Amino acid sequence: MLIYMRLIFLEAFGLILVSIIDIKSHFYIHAVGYIIWLTSFNFNMLFNCILQHYSGLRTLTPMLDTTFQIKRLVLIIAAPLSISTGFTYISYANFCIAWAYVAFSLAEYILVGFNSLFYFLLIYELPRASLEMHLSDVHYVQDV
Repeated sequence: MLIYMRLIFLEAFGLILVSIIDIKSHFYIHAVGYIIWLTSFNFNMLFNCILQHYSGLRTLTPMLDTTFQIKRLVLIIAAPLSISTGFTYISYANFCIAWAYVAFSLAEYILVGFNSLFYFLLIYELPRASLEMHLSDVHYVQDV
């Protein structure tokens, strides 16, 4: 479980890097963020599907089984699509093949959509769950 939680935080970190860091000015940092995001996203999908299947959670209600099937389909499509982005970008960078960059960009947009869909399904599965965030001032205790 500890690895799964770390992967969730790594995925968020990678996605933030990809979103914030400009590809033209800091290409390598952007690329590392993309790799971190994509790798952790695929492993998070895999672990989530494994946990949902072997825990028996998917058998509790028809809705949970349906969301499991959708998440499994997303994993089956997203994993090879993720791997293909490496090949298409290298093909574009080394051989200046225009369709390779189009394929890379299209795959990237599809993967971002899959990422959103996957985490929407997690929230949809838990209709009564809530997330609360509290902001407060920092209080320092002085030694007397």
